[in-house]
Amino acid sequence: MNAISMELHEEQITEPQSQIEELESEKHCLEEELEDLKAEYEDLEDKCKSYEKANQSVLSIYNRGNLTVRI
Repeated sequence: MNAISMELHEEQITEPQSQIEELESEKHCLEEELEDLKAEYEDLEDKCKSYEKANQSVLSIYNRGNLTVRI
């Protein structure tokens, strides 16, 4: 009876420990994915700002061209 109780006790300890290890591993993967997504977001923000500047430049050139043609 004592051996069964020891086995049960070990099982009760081992199972949660393995779950903790699995969750910590998953957490680590998610943290890495989050860092990758943050970097990708920053890149996209930079591209967006660059496109906005380019758009303003093109619009400005277009507007100058229209003014010249009208005159």
